Amino acid sequence: MRPNNWPAMLDAIVAEYTARELEWGVNDCGLFCAEWVRRVGGPDFGPYFGTYTDQKTAAAYVKKIGYKNMREVVDKHLDKVPVLKAQRGDIVFYTPWSCAVVLGCTSISPGESATNSGLLTRPVFEARTAYK
Repeated sequence: MRPNNWPAMLDAIVAEYTARELEWGVNDCGLFCAEWVRRVGGPDFGPYFGTYTDQKTAAAYVKKIGYKNMREVVDKHLDKVPVLKAQRGDIVFYTPWSCAVVLGCTSISPGESATNSGLLTRPVFEARTAYK
């Protein structure tokens, strides 16, 4: 159960991460989501991602400890909900390696696009799985 002030906590983590650029193993989608879950009292699944410097080494570490992908790690720690029922503060996955925190109709996480490296938003309805 999240603390009563979780909406303010979500605003705070988004503000804190806004100026940070994507950096694998330091500021990426998995660690952002793990930190959010940890801050609101959920399980700390960040250590399962290990030490890595890019997507390839992240995948190798997760597989080395017995998981197929990052989504499978989260699946062991959080409760799955239908994507269309995902609410503010929930976690969504777009691929087994791409996750974000729900803000409403959109989600947010560190990432990289052709024009930006930092916090990116995506429509929640594009997600494949969601967790509470």
